[in-house]
Amino acid sequence: ASQSGDFSTEKSLEVMENILQAHPQIDAVFTQDDGMALGVIQAIKEANRTDIQFVTGAGGGKAVFEDIKADGFMSATFLYSPTMVEDAVKIAADIAKGNEPKESMVIKEATQVTKENVDEFYDSESKF
Repeated sequence: ASQSGDFSTEKSLEVMENILQAHPQIDAVFTQDDGMALGVIQAIKEANRTDIQFVTGAGGGKAVFEDIKADGFMSATFLYSPTMVEDAVKIAADIAKGNEPKESMVIKEATQVTKENVDEFYDSESKF
């Protein structure tokens, strides 16, 4: 199943509640944002589901790092490349000038954070 969580913890909680009701067996959940992953995890916990083996996210949120460290539902998150903004601005500038972008798609490497390397990225003082 695939539904948009609108990059919102609350919306993702609602979406996952519906998905959990519709599907008695789910192996894994992929989200595009750590905030959405937190909503998904809350829904899984509230439903007492034990079939879901792992959840992934993106963004590097502190609460997600803590879940990874505690062997919770999160098995990995992925950090956004800081250079993605530069590429997006270049493409937007081409479009604003009425030009076709030089590249139709830009793929950036994402840093994978797992139990093995989470301590390298975790900051207990982080607000996010």
